Amino acid sequence: MRSSVRAFHAEVQALLRRGRAAVEDAHLRQLRATVALARDIPLYARRLRGLPEHFDLADYGKLPVLERHELKSNLDRLLHPRPPEPPLKDSTGGSTGVPTPFYRCRSHRAFSAALDHLTAGWVGGGLGRRTVVLWGAPRDVPRSVPWARQLQFRLRGGTLVLGCHRTDPQTLDHVRRIIERTRPHLIRGYRSILLEFARHLDAAGPLRHRPKAVLSAAEILLPEQRARLEEALGAPVFDRYGNREAGLLAAEGPSKLLHVMLPAVHLEVVSAQGVNVEGESGSILITPFRNPVMPLLRYRTHDGGIWLGAVPGDQPLPGMQLTVGRDRGLVELACGQKLSLSLFSLSLRHASDVLQWQLVRTGPDALRLDVRADPPLAPERLRALEAGLKPHVGPQVRLEVRTVDEVARNRTGKAELYVDESTAEAR
Repeated sequence: MRSSVRAFHAEVQALLRRGRAAVEDAHLRQLRATVALARDIPLYARRLRGLPEHFDLADYGKLPVLERHELKSNLDRLLHPRPPEPPLKDSTGGSTGVPTPFYRCRSHRAFSAALDHLTAGWVGGGLGRRTVVLWGAPRDVPRSVPWARQLQFRLRGGTLVLGCHRTDPQTLDHVRRIIERTRPHLIRGYRSILLEFARHLDAAGPLRHRPKAVLSAAEILLPEQRARLEEALGAPVFDRYGNREAGLLAAEGPSKLLHVMLPAVHLEVVSAQGVNVEGESGSILITPFRNPVMPLLRYRTHDGGIWLGAVPGDQPLPGMQLTVGRDRGLVELACGQKLSLSLFSLSLRHASDVLQWQLVRTGPDALRLDVRADPPLAPERLRALEAGLKPHVGPQVRLEVRTVDEVARNRTGKAELYVDESTAEAR
């Protein structure tokens, strides 16, 4: 896979050097190639019937939107009948409830990794440089980071992923020691975890090693949070926007404006005024490229943004700004334990009968996980879920898992992932 990553990296880098016109031309060709693949997929056959082979972006913007519930209920009908590569099953992080399954392939993973390295190179990282990742999803994190791996990382560069779904002082002390030992060029992580690390440094003292840059990912970054991280970590902070289905969608460079990754995705901001109207905010739809086993055409991300069009900077890519994003945050308990909500969503990702879940704080150190399933989960299944989660939440936290007919909804009708019933007013 490493050779594929380097080949894709060189390909995209060469394309960006050719300028805006070349990038936009290659973008349209990739979009047409993705649609050509989709014509063989049963679910798209009728939707694409009236779309000409050499369509333009205006024609493409008239296609129906692919909703998340359609992806869940038509998973096999969206899989290419003759995939050019073996399909690899994956799932989302579940930011809107239960994780959504989908298929990708090795070349798509390699292309996504190449874009990560390329955009990291804009701010001091990239191929051959060292990046330490503070991540909240246990499935993406190795069980341990042995000394030999740390030494290899220090000598050869690469990426070192550290599990931070629990942000207790012991975990953050461990993260600090590894950062100071390995001296990474970049630190990347969930915005909420980076903020917890910043608070930890307030008490423990500043880092002896200052990275060249900090990359915030997975959660929307507010201006005051950026300033807070830059002060605590002693490095400029750059935002990134992506999802598991598509990979990296947009990244900031030195100008600190999100550049849309045209070589990897067709991104639409759909407002009342139309598609990609400069300065207008709307719902974000994506059509990822380079995933021939399961093309997703005009897939709704449930995020919102503002299309900026051409923006200043040294990259021939349009700009965008996020307005609504996934903000999982952390569950803070009286004992000092802080848990990422992604821990619970990822623990349920393979439970195909689970329709919805909600985490409820019932006391200072008490949590209840309400699960709506069809059919309702048997008592032994509930006990197994409890047993699987207990090592992650820690011995001081009382956890109960129960089955419910419906999860609680707020005043606007939204089923929040996290509800705090331990105070007089539920959040």
